[in-house]
Amino acid sequence: MRVKVNGKRVDLPYRIDNRLSINCTVDNVIVSTNIGIKVLWDGISFLEVSVPSSYRGRLCGLCGNFNSQTKDDFTTRHGRLLQDVQKFGQSWAVATKKTCENVRFPKLGNVDKERRCRGRKDHRLCNRLRSQIFDPCHKKVNPMMYYKACLQDMCECPTEHCYCQSFMAYAHECKRLGTQLPHWRKATRCRTVWDQLANSANTSTCRGVN
Repeated sequence: MRVKVNGKRVDLPYRIDNRLSINCTVDNVIVSTNIGIKVLWDGISFLEVSVPSSYRGRLCGLCGNFNSQTKDDFTTRHGRLLQDVQKFGQSWAVATKKTCENVRFPKLGNVDKERRCRGRKDHRLCNRLRSQIFDPCHKKVNPMMYYKACLQDMCECPTEHCYCQSFMAYAHECKRLGTQLPHWRKATRCRTVWDQLANSANTSTCRGVN
């Protein structure tokens, strides 16, 4: 993984006094700013942005507008409310055409999509969310929403490890509420970005992470 600040590659942990700090844990890279905004990324697919309550109703973008009304979260940069998630996401693209080309998503017929989305293997893999692996957290966080998201991910994702995205989101919410799930990755074979780097030609820029 490469981490850059103002276009220059840096090693972690990294700090700019009175502005921001960038640190890494076993699972994530975390950017913290002096204005209270915090960004957490697992290096693969999970991203979380946290902001103070003083920003309520003053935001816009891919994470919504923070007004406690989910019905208007899919508002484009031009103020248009959409129902299409893909078009909404593309409306907030910030890179140039050279580095961020419009992605064309294939349209599946109802029969093909139904065949892909109802495989027994998908249900078996996603059902781990409701197993003993995550049982210590079930009383605090209902896994059903994450289970349904897992099935959707497996339906639209070309690799079977896409279930890890929902597992990561669930484990993170459990941790936020005080329940640790230290062995869920090993039990589900979901690797961290550092695990993937260890098996590739790339090198980690995060000192202290094994």
